[in-house]
Amino acid sequence: MEEKESRRKLQDSLTEKEEIVLSLEAAVAKFETERKEMQLDFESVEEAVMIFKQSAEEKIKHLSQKLDMKESQTQQLQQKNDSLQKEVQSLTEVYKLLQEETVKQAEDKNEEVQSLKTTCTTSEEAEVIVEKEVEQEEVEGLKNAQSVSVSETEQETTTSTEWQEQRKNKLRKRNTKRNTKPTQPHEIDLNIRALGEQIRQAEEARLGASCLEKNKKNQEEEVQRKKKMRTSANQKKTRNKRHRRRPNQPRQNQTTTENVHPKIETG
Repeated sequence: MEEKESRRKLQDSLTEKEEIVLSLEAAVAKFETERKEMQLDFESVEEAVMIFKQSAEEKIKHLSQKLDMKESQTQQLQQKNDSLQKEVQSLTEVYKLLQEETVKQAEDKNEEVQSLKTTCTTSEEAEVIVEKEVEQEEVEGLKNAQSVSVSETEQETTTSTEWQEQRKNKLRKRNTKRNTKPTQPHEIDLNIRALGEQIRQAEEARLGASCLEKNKKNQEEEVQRKKKMRTSANQKKTRNKRHRRRPNQPRQNQTTTENVHPKIETG
């Protein structure tokens, strides 16, 4: 009986141990499956991490490229801004210079206008003065014209005679030289030039005398014309004085009652 109980207890213990072993095996299998699942999850996580890392690196590269492009654009914009600032400064300087020039031109024009105004006023006064002076000069010139023309003709005659005497002396000297020495070709040219000069001076003297005669005639005609104008003006003044009617005096052709009916009034 005791053996049976011991065997039963052993059998029970064996069964319990077997159950424990089975449960352990089941737990080990479960752990193994879980470990495999975890391994798969870890690998998938690693793949995901790698993919994320690659995408992040690509994004970083793209962003760095964009940043480099933006930096280059900012540099270009800065250069453009600097050039525009320089242009603005130059344009402002040019504008200032143009303003100064316009102001100077306006001042110059105002000065010109003022000077023209003053010259116009002074020119009107000067014209009156000049007219008076011209009238006086005409009168004095007409008075002195005859005496001047006579003196000029006398001077021309004296100069022509002096020139002729000098020419004769030169010809005498030349004749003496010819007797001593044969004539050279350059001397012949000089003689021809001297003869041409003599002819030209004689022609000028003749023309001057004719011009003096013409001027004298013109001056005499001008004097006669002014005399006629003065006489005609005086005649007009005398006519106006004759025809001018005095107050309280009848006209010459108007007859009074005394002259028409003397007998009636006296009788």
